[in-house]
Amino acid sequence: MIVSTLEQVQKYLPSFNMKVKVDRLKDFLDRAQQWLVDHVIGTDIEDILEIDIAENASDPHERLRTLASRIICELAYLTAIAELDLQLSEAGFVVANNEKMSPASQQRTDRLVLSMKSRMCTDCDNLVKYLLVTTAYEDWLTTDQFNYLSRAFIPTTVIMRQYSGPMEMDSWEDFYELVPKMEEALRGRVADYISNDEVDALLTLYRTQTMNENQKKVLRWIRMATMCYLNKQSNPDHFAIEARNWMLAHEADFQEFVHSDRYELPKPFNLGDGTVANLL
Repeated sequence: MIVSTLEQVQKYLPSFNMKVKVDRLKDFLDRAQQWLVDHVIGTDIEDILEIDIAENASDPHERLRTLASRIICELAYLTAIAELDLQLSEAGFVVANNEKMSPASQQRTDRLVLSMKSRMCTDCDNLVKYLLVTTAYEDWLTTDQFNYLSRAFIPTTVIMRQYSGPMEMDSWEDFYELVPKMEEALRGRVADYISNDEVDALLTLYRTQTMNENQKKVLRWIRMATMCYLNKQSNPDHFAIEARNWMLAHEADFQEFVHSDRYELPKPFNLGDGTVANLL
């Protein structure tokens, strides 16, 4: 296990003020680790983080271990909150209590849950960003987990909000479920202007981190157009048109587009009143 001791749990969860055996939390921690493996890190990194570090030995994966451990503890805590203060008796469920402490109000509990979800969202983003820029883990860029997260060039909530503005989102899991919808907007609408073949080519460059400056410039318009289509904002075609026009002006960097059936389409034109007509 990546997180296996009560001391680790309490390190990342200051409010966890319980003197219990870690066995009581083991199932929650196991499930949280499996979620993290399935959604973000993959099995190869899991194997790396499960290697025991000898006492007083340096840990070459200390930063990665910290980022992963935070998420595991937060998700385990979120899952366990509803059960930790309940006990099943012959009379039904009762709330654990003693002379020195009393159960927190529902309002306080709800605030804790919201805080934990916010922390987990930030920490998931931080983990993805760290894996993206750290060469020691470049194999992660070929995993199913990163392929899923990058399907619309938007692998974190930070990037999503940069191009969409504030969005109602309860958790990072909500963002994860939104990825296929972002891809649908990209493939079903933005690609009408730039071709799915070029989207595939740019995804390969993005995933191998080999985009040049012209391709990075187009990427910004693609992300903006994708989020505009997804959120049904007014005039979403504008950004897709900008991406297309840049490709037309720099054809050498967008050969899949040049050789696609989208290349010969008539350009959108201005009707004179500020409206852009889409001839697709």
